Amino acid sequence: MRASNLKRLVLILLWQVVMVSAVVYFDASPRPWIPGVFAVAALLPPFLCYIAAVDDAPLFVKWPRILKASVVTLSSVILTVGVYVGLFVAGYAIEGKLGGGGRASAARGHEPNAALEARRRESGAALKAQLNYDDKLIAALDRTARQTTGEQAVVARASAEFLRNQQSILSNYYAAAKPLVQARLLDMADIETTNELEKRKTMVTRFLGANGGVSNYMGKAENDYRTLLLEKGLPESRVDEETKRLRANMEKVGQTSAIFSLNDRVGQSELRALGLLESNWDSWSYDSSLRKTVFKDESLRSDFNRMVSEINTATKERAGVQQKLEQNLQQNPLQ
Repeated sequence: MRASNLKRLVLILLWQVVMVSAVVYFDASPRPWIPGVFAVAALLPPFLCYIAAVDDAPLFVKWPRILKASVVTLSSVILTVGVYVGLFVAGYAIEGKLGGGGRASAARGHEPNAALEARRRESGAALKAQLNYDDKLIAALDRTARQTTGEQAVVARASAEFLRNQQSILSNYYAAAKPLVQARLLDMADIETTNELEKRKTMVTRFLGANGGVSNYMGKAENDYRTLLLEKGLPESRVDEETKRLRANMEKVGQTSAIFSLNDRVGQSELRALGLLESNWDSWSYDSSLRKTVFKDESLRSDFNRMVSEINTATKERAGVQQKLEQNLQQNPLQ
């Protein structure tokens, strides 16, 4: 066989190795079409290339066309299938899926997307910045209340009181969200007991309560502000004016309601995933070499991966909403 034919066959073999490795890597993907695409790419082009390469070899130049076509096709099928079987066996052996029970035969579970975890940390930083901004605004309103009289002083005092209430609610939200921002809840690397899972569930439950508190506050903020201004003795015409100003600002951050709804989706899915791990404690383990949670039962793996997929989807949607909100506020700042 000429050197060019040998080189061609070597390149085909390398292509197969890469494609089959991709099939094995994406085997646990919640989107089955991904490993399917790599499987087709691994099978069809090399098969055709095997036929072309062997057909071009001088060894078969004197054979009848029908015999040559039959032998070349059959040999290509045998060689292709043989290579794939060998590669899949090697791949699954490396993954630890061949052999006995326990960890060796376990199925891997997905982990939350690292990029989305980074976006969650950015959100925590943005919330901290908002709290710092509220501090400065409250101080400015207090100065205005001391240095002015009449309706302007009443509005300043009422607004400062309103913002302090808001800051209290946001501070509680930040305190509940901060541990979740800093931790990867479904990373089981350091989990040794079910009590540790229970602690993580408590963290999520606390966050869901704080998230609901902020959502409720946003929903009735305008009415609460109006009531506060009236209680301070401000004329109704001025109350309408100030309430209208607040409403205009609230409309600029109207997308926050979607953020709180997505927060709830993420938290509920995290609770379900942690609950699944806790109630099936003996059916999974953490493989430090794979850096994955592995399951003895395929149905458990599927359930866990579905929950993680829900978390990643909702987190990605939330990041998109937050980005739009930030862009809107840059174009139309709060007044």
